Amino acid sequence: MAAVDKALDCSSDRLQWRKIFDALVRLLQTKQTQLEDLVKETNLYEDRIKIQLDRWSSEVHLLQDQIFQGFGPSFELAVLQLKRDHSEALLDRFMEVAKSELVIGLKQRESLHYKMKLEHAERDLEDFKSCFDYLTHKCAEQKEKPGDTNKESSEGKQKHAENGIKSIESINEEERRTKLLEYEIRKLKHAYEKLVSKNKSEVSALLSERDFVWNQYKKMESDYTALLKKKQTEVEKANEKIANLLTSMEHLQSSNNEKDEMIVKLEAKLVQKKSGHDKAEQVKEKLEELKASAEKLQSSNYEKGETILKLKADLAKLEDGAIKGQKKISRLTKQLESLTSSGKILGTVTPVLNRCRMELSSHGTKSQQDRRVRNMVKKEPASFQASAVSNNTGKESRGSKKRGAEARMSETPRLFSSTFKVPKLKNASPGIL
Repeated sequence: MAAVDKALDCSSDRLQWRKIFDALVRLLQTKQTQLEDLVKETNLYEDRIKIQLDRWSSEVHLLQDQIFQGFGPSFELAVLQLKRDHSEALLDRFMEVAKSELVIGLKQRESLHYKMKLEHAERDLEDFKSCFDYLTHKCAEQKEKPGDTNKESSEGKQKHAENGIKSIESINEEERRTKLLEYEIRKLKHAYEKLVSKNKSEVSALLSERDFVWNQYKKMESDYTALLKKKQTEVEKANEKIANLLTSMEHLQSSNNEKDEMIVKLEAKLVQKKSGHDKAEQVKEKLEELKASAEKLQSSNYEKGETILKLKADLAKLEDGAIKGQKKISRLTKQLESLTSSGKILGTVTPVLNRCRMELSSHGTKSQQDRRVRNMVKKEPASFQASAVSNNTGKESRGSKKRGAEARMSETPRLFSSTFKVPKLKNASPGIL
């Protein structure tokens, strides 16, 4: 009966332990499935974030190309500023994504580490289950052996005693092994509880991280949608500006075409006017030459008029001098006549001075008159010198009146030439004696 009770107790304990191990296995399997689901979700989130970033980057590049094609180089600075701001925002976003990816990678690494620990625990559990099955099988065999000994009662008491001793030893050994197994099971249970608590904390941390990443993703998505709406509005405004610019460019092109036509017409007129202007310049040059020649002629005529006036003044002076000389000559002839009549001059007879008559013909040229005047001026000094010599012979005792008359005569122009000679008289006239 005691053996039967022990066998029943062992079977009930074995069933309880099997239930416990099955529950542990199911718990570990559920945790493993949860971890796998978390890993799959994180991978899905990563793929979705990467796809969204690629789509946004492609849209940004497309918008940049449209803006560059629409605005051209005039809006390059504004576009560069927008690109710089957008790149800074993207860098911030990428930094946040990199941080989240780093956290996710660390969590994945920890999950893999825990997965490896779980696999090792499962292997240990399987080993423990196999060992436990082996022990239960051994216990069942040992329990069957006493029944066989009862059936084989025909054998000797010595064998029965030996078998009893062996069974007692085996039972003692089995009890010792069961105690060891119980101790190992307690250790495993404690380790499993620690692992479960640690896994729970890790799973809760992963869930919190997942919630944080999901919130960040939602926030990034909302920011990107707002940025995309803003860019769409900017693109619409830019398209409107482009349309206005195109219309203004068309108007400017039409006005430029009209201006080009006007420029062509004006250039043709300018060419015609240039040809006429060249002719006018030639005429002006000829007129200037004629004016210069006329001015030269006028200046030469003015100089000739001045010379004519000077010659006329000189001629008038000469006429006055000639009149004065004629008066003096007439006075001197009177004096000579009086002297000859009084008989004061002895042995000498002076020729009668004839009056120098200058006939200024109006028909003669001015050059002939000038030559006559110069001849008269040249002839006068010699004639008066000769008369002075003839009169001064033997008459040094004359008075001051005669000296003054001679001085006045020397000052007046002389009417005789330098070749004039006083004729010599051979015999004195008797009437004079």
